[in-house]
Amino acid sequence: MATSGSPPEIDLEAPLEAQVDGLSLCRAALEVPQRLALVTAGETWTFAQLWRRVAEEMAFLIDHGVTPGRPLALVGGNDLATLVRIYAALEMGLPLALLHDRATVEEHRHWVDAWGAQEPVARGGESTLSTATPCTATPALDGILAIVRTSGSGGLPKGVRLSRRAFVASALASAANLGWQDEDRWLLALPVAHVGGLAILVRCLLGRRTLAIDGAADGVRRFDAGAMVELLERQGITLLSVVPTMLDALMGATPQAPPKLRAVLVGGAAAAPQLMRRAVEQGWPVLATYGCSEAGSQITTQTYGTPWTPAVGSGRPLRDQRVRIRQGRIETQGPTLMDGYLPPGDEPFTEDGWLRTGDLGRLAEDGQLHVLGRADEVIISGGENVSPLTVEAVLASHPAVTAACVFGRDDAKWGQRVVAALVAKEGVAKPAAKAWDDFLRERLAPYERPKEVVWVESLLLNAVGKVDRRATAELASERAAEPMLDQLKDGTD
Repeated sequence: MATSGSPPEIDLEAPLEAQVDGLSLCRAALEVPQRLALVTAGETWTFAQLWRRVAEEMAFLIDHGVTPGRPLALVGGNDLATLVRIYAALEMGLPLALLHDRATVEEHRHWVDAWGAQEPVARGGESTLSTATPCTATPALDGILAIVRTSGSGGLPKGVRLSRRAFVASALASAANLGWQDEDRWLLALPVAHVGGLAILVRCLLGRRTLAIDGAADGVRRFDAGAMVELLERQGITLLSVVPTMLDALMGATPQAPPKLRAVLVGGAAAAPQLMRRAVEQGWPVLATYGCSEAGSQITTQTYGTPWTPAVGSGRPLRDQRVRIRQGRIETQGPTLMDGYLPPGDEPFTEDGWLRTGDLGRLAEDGQLHVLGRADEVIISGGENVSPLTVEAVLASHPAVTAACVFGRDDAKWGQRVVAALVAKEGVAKPAAKAWDDFLRERLAPYERPKEVVWVESLLLNAVGKVDRRATAELASERAAEPMLDQLKDGTD
């Protein structure tokens, strides 16, 4: 499929208000109709072709009574139908309430209610438009683009409200570091229901470049390192975002990096120095990055074109982003920050408007940020945030368990693995691994399920009578652990 010339260059100096039209697929179709917008395993879509499909989706949503301005729930699979609906929502100014594709039905229902969202609209039969649909009025820059789920410092998941302004600012900051080349293709290897995946879609739309997906018909992500390497080579992917576990698997599947890759952003969890060193040795153009949902994805990134070394840390703050360390905690300020949590409460903003993250860090003299770990108790496993409180509540509901304490242990593959210390209910037999798997599969996402359990006589308490998670973890480390079934096959949720 022809790409038909070079796309227009982004004016990085223009104010954000002048960039909001970049989020319109309709305007992209007018500007660069024959350039590739989307590549799947078996199809290619120019901006003009994709716009016709998206215009049909807009008509479908209107016909099915979608209420303007109220968030629309969407289970975010990395498939064509999901992406078409996201583009349609962007065009309509319809906020999206993104639901994790591997969460349970009960979790979906909880977040739809908590966010006051419209129920997901099932896709019906194909619709056709008799006439071309004109571009709609540009939605407000400060309107909410999406609500994404995250985990807060207290361990309980929250909904993060991110505006169109935040996404545009984040995309421009990325472009200021990476630049755009005419034939760039960015593979959507991260879940689009997470801010990191959604940000990739926005960057490609704003830059009028090609977004690539693996094209799974059912939208289910099945990470296969060998298949992804083949995809990277066959589709000529130039840009890639991964979590460390994915990078490790990709390097194990090929002796050297695919030739057209010019940048691989590594984030979502702390990447071990030995992993990054091995990547450099194999020719992978890795760039360390750090961010969070509340800051619209990236906060700092290694400067493009510079080699990774331990001194790089997680790179310098991106354009218009500021970082400081107070009481050991990383704080940031800039146009990418969220509008707040939904439901509101426990907003992590300082009195002078900085976002106080849940991470510890230090700033080197040359401005490089070094992340030193979590300041809270959230477990990051395979790039996913796991709330111990959520997992504990499920474990404690099992008839054989009277109390549960969940914590993370360092793991060379996942960054951290989820481990549970359990107190058995008297007179009830402990379940075997298969029974645990059956029980947890219906209640927790794969990345939330403990990889091993340790049975203890009691949980240790602190001076005020609360469970001392750290002390209980130390106690559990002295006991024999019972491995669970290997529920996390790909580590990419």
